[in-house]
Amino acid sequence: PGIEQPELMVQALAAHNTLTDCLTQDAGIDDVIEKMREEEALEDWVTEPSDQSQLFAPELPGGASCVYTQRVLQIASIVRSLSFHEENVHYLAKNTTLIRFLLLCANCWVGTLRQSGLDTLGNISTELIIKDPATCLISRHVLSTIQSA
Repeated sequence: PGIEQPELMVQALAAHNTLTDCLTQDAGIDDVIEKMREEEALEDWVTEPSDQSQLFAPELPGGASCVYTQRVLQIASIVRSLSFHEENVHYLAKNTTLIRFLLLCANCWVGTLRQSGLDTLGNISTELIIKDPATCLISRHVLSTIQSA
């Protein structure tokens, strides 16, 4: 039997940091559900705002003046340069972490980062394997990005 409500399962798995690339990988789903039931009593939600929240989400200047944006732009530029060489395309397209990074870049509001992500996705598109968007999250987001770009 398959998952009757895949969106609900995706949200539950994402909340517990066990989200896989594709929902069709049912091996271990029962273990994940059991772990989620065991951890229900151990909530880690912050109930009172404090200065410690600034440690994990500091306020940063927006746009290109942010040092973190500059770092991400540099990484995206390196990956973009690598994607122009045919011998690298196969390895780049197989790396799901890189595909996720490129999707984040392509859907970003910083113009140069968005363009760099779209360029790199276009360069590796010949080797990119698109699975069923109903079950594969990466494929769903790739198609969504293509439609919105």
